[in-house]
Amino acid sequence: TKMNNGNAVIALQGETLAGFCYIEVWSHGRYVANSGLIVSPDFRKQGLAKAIKQKAFELSREKFPEARLFGITTSLPVMRINSELGYKPVTFSELTQDDAFWEGCRSCPNFDILERNHRRMCLCTAMLAPSGREAMQFDLTHMVVNNIW
Repeated sequence: TKMNNGNAVIALQGETLAGFCYIEVWSHGRYVANSGLIVSPDFRKQGLAKAIKQKAFELSREKFPEARLFGITTSLPVMRINSELGYKPVTFSELTQDDAFWEGCRSCPNFDILERNHRRMCLCTAMLAPSGREAMQFDLTHMVVNNIW
């Protein structure tokens, strides 16, 4: 259904699937996660993960401009990509509190840590990007005066 709803980014090389990422919407559209990033081993170390995440980020902004974009990960490369896209590390309390999202963590081997800590901490790093509207609030370029002399 994510593909039918246009909530996925698929990278193809000819007819070969090279990579994939999908969008999930939480808390009635207030939060959006770009999840399930997969790059085929034959296509790794070529910048494809970054390109897929960039497209998923742009798609999320386009479809859900009011949403805050977030992710949780233990992957250092994903953390780097997210940082380049404007995500910042945050506490878990700043993420969606939608039970369905957290239920998705149940298959993780570290779920017991998350559960023991009442969703306040885990081995994952939580990262959050502001909504499109929040991001625009800090644009001060209109206040810059050039060529004053």
